[in-house]
Amino acid sequence: MATIAVKAEFRGLNTDQPINRLPSGTARDSRNVSFDGLIPGGRPGFDEWDAHSEHGILNMAVFPLGAGDYYVALACDDGLVYYAERYDAADGKADIESWTVWADQWSGHNSSDAGSFFTHHDRLYYFDRVGGSKWHPTTNYKPTSTYDGDYEDGAVADAWKAGIQSTLNTPITAAHGGSKNGFYRTALVKKDSNTDALSTFTDNPQDDAVETRCHGATGGLSTSADDWRLSRAADSAYEWDTAVGLCTMGSTETNLATETPSFQFFADIEVGRLTDAGLGFNKADHVLYYLAKGRPFANAGGTPPGCLHAACNGSRAVYGGVYSGSDLVPGQIMYSLDGQPAMVPGEHLYTVHEDKTTLQPRPWKGFLDSAISGVVTGIGCVGQRFVVFTQTHSFWLFPAGDGRLKASNSRVTGGCLSHTGSVTTAHGAHALGADAWMFASTKGLSDIARYRFKTLLQEIPSAQRTASVAGAFPARHEVWMAVARENFDCQYIMVHDGSADTDEAVADSADNDNFTYAFQLFSDTVHEDDICYFGWTAKTARTLTLAVNRPAVYDSTKHWTWEYYDDDESDWVALTISADTTDPDNSDGSESFKDDGKLTFSISGTWGSTTIEEQAAYYLRCRPATGKAANITQTPILAPTGPSRILVFDEARGELMAKYDPRNLCGATIKAMVELVTPSEGPIMLIGLSDGRILSWPSASFVDTDSDGTYNYSTYWRGFFAQERRHRDLQIAGVGIHMGDNDSGLTVAAAGVRTGADTHTTAVEITATQTNELVEPDLEFDPNTHGNLFQLTLSTDVSTAEGAVANTPGWEVDDLILELRTTDK
Repeated sequence: MATIAVKAEFRGLNTDQPINRLPSGTARDSRNVSFDGLIPGGRPGFDEWDAHSEHGILNMAVFPLGAGDYYVALACDDGLVYYAERYDAADGKADIESWTVWADQWSGHNSSDAGSFFTHHDRLYYFDRVGGSKWHPTTNYKPTSTYDGDYEDGAVADAWKAGIQSTLNTPITAAHGGSKNGFYRTALVKKDSNTDALSTFTDNPQDDAVETRCHGATGGLSTSADDWRLSRAADSAYEWDTAVGLCTMGSTETNLATETPSFQFFADIEVGRLTDAGLGFNKADHVLYYLAKGRPFANAGGTPPGCLHAACNGSRAVYGGVYSGSDLVPGQIMYSLDGQPAMVPGEHLYTVHEDKTTLQPRPWKGFLDSAISGVVTGIGCVGQRFVVFTQTHSFWLFPAGDGRLKASNSRVTGGCLSHTGSVTTAHGAHALGADAWMFASTKGLSDIARYRFKTLLQEIPSAQRTASVAGAFPARHEVWMAVARENFDCQYIMVHDGSADTDEAVADSADNDNFTYAFQLFSDTVHEDDICYFGWTAKTARTLTLAVNRPAVYDSTKHWTWEYYDDDESDWVALTISADTTDPDNSDGSESFKDDGKLTFSISGTWGSTTIEEQAAYYLRCRPATGKAANITQTPILAPTGPSRILVFDEARGELMAKYDPRNLCGATIKAMVELVTPSEGPIMLIGLSDGRILSWPSASFVDTDSDGTYNYSTYWRGFFAQERRHRDLQIAGVGIHMGDNDSGLTVAAAGVRTGADTHTTAVEITATQTNELVEPDLEFDPNTHGNLFQLTLSTDVSTAEGAVANTPGWEVDDLILELRTTDK
């Protein structure tokens, strides 16, 4: 019989197709395994990067300035937005500064909306249902309650200013001090109405700019007539007859080169008659005068709305999940003028004392009221087009000839279930839908999970699919999607604290809104009388599935006793555990809670219902074995109800490559993910958590860490290999593995596959000394097993010793060879 060698190429996950239809090297399961190019290995750890411990994180952005400085911004559940400098270009400083509040006109944003960040012209914008704000660290003057005729001692503020709101949006009266205090940038640009040509103005009207502010006595925008004087030389080569006034978006800035206006006001002025007149912004009644004379100001902009979603493609912005006051307007889309992402044309009522005048939008109204069906859950940018997601559908927005945006249904079923479940990359826009992963690109819209990993998406608990979080990791060409995982499959979990003799309900599947954090099954210090109860509404259950976020750690053996309530005995009796995959070393339940898995049990008597914490159910209970409480050095915590698992999609390869389960969430859920790259740091992915901490990945080690401890984790990869187009069956004769880094015992198992009943050979561990060499594990293969397909498993277990690193997943497989022998079959 001839022996041939098959060189393995590792591919992404496919959970949907029959294994005999999979390309060689495809993974059926993968957990905590990352890829460096084509090389698999145990993933690096997640480190605690920083902590904003007072408030949970809702959203996060990294903001690189044109000057080379880098900032991180957080929207938090106290309704405030914070920033901290991460890198200072002037001195190369890389240590993160303390978190500082961005003051805004709203006295805080919403405390539950994740909202949206985007950048434009060196400014960072943030929107939620309350409204929008923009920020730059050094170009805003501090506002004063009254205007004293001068800047406030030239002081520069590292804070938000008035936010995004035009002065024409609210009543302008003396009592209001001109609607709001603060500085506003206005500019005058000359226009020839015959040719529509503007004087040299792009986004930098430096030559004709003046500083104005709300005037407490007269209302409106106030400046002297001299500042607005319209004069031209008799021999001017540029003929103009129209003045265009620009009012900036909210805060005044000292650097007009990057100013973003929210309104344009046009006034047709005959220069010969009005050469020595002011334009009329200095007094509100002047505005009404021009309106009455039939030479109206026409509003060519407007304030961006309070909204849940805002996206900018570098030139124009689209706003969805729009709020009118406190009411969400389903399906409404608002969009800006091209080149001015903060300028949204719309009608605006101008009120001066008792007089009211409505300024009409020009050249059109930037609203789409009926083209989108359903509540907008995400917006992405694809070139000059936008894709808008609802929970069930996707729509394209594209520019028409007159500059408006038009909408069309994508005709592909699928949307975005979560308001935080979409992200835009250089390749397109990704969104997690109902058992679908939608991808919009210049080639169109498709469900990239179809026929590949839809089964994996179906494992996400249905009640938690609207909480998924998307993030982009451009340096690795990856899209990360944080999703929930099933943390337990019983209906109730109750904990009895033996030291206080009290019972507490920690989980109720019918009311999981009360249990948004992870479930700690025992107190930090375990006592002999501590008990954890697992309850079902029906007594047909024979398995208990648990997703462990923080594993239990022991310093001896045989730590747990399992019991069920026997109706005939009216007492708790011993429960037989026949299998326990939460413990890779034992199957009897005596050392459970080390990893995700399932306990299989049998009931020898009559399982009866009993009441714990006023809840009747069929309960199992777990308690420390006699004399073993002190040997439980770390108590287990189940995965939280919310995003705690990260799915990793490689855009370059077009495949879902990995699942990461961070062990150091410690009860928190994932709320935001964003890449950070500075001249001295990264690229790393920052992961914002519901408890205010920020994790980073990758770290230099192979453990997950936080300020309270170090947590080991298991790794697992299972896939299938074959030699293509073989007409005769083969037997597996051996496996050769070229190890790269190997700081742990990697377990290898292999087998030929013909039926679902086929099993692996006896697993063999590759020791830590076998680094950067070709290893041939001494695997024993069944000579009667032959076929065209062979299964390979690579794994490491969670360490069972506190602080141990012997079983941490620091391994790497640079190359893998399957030795196959031909048969007569």
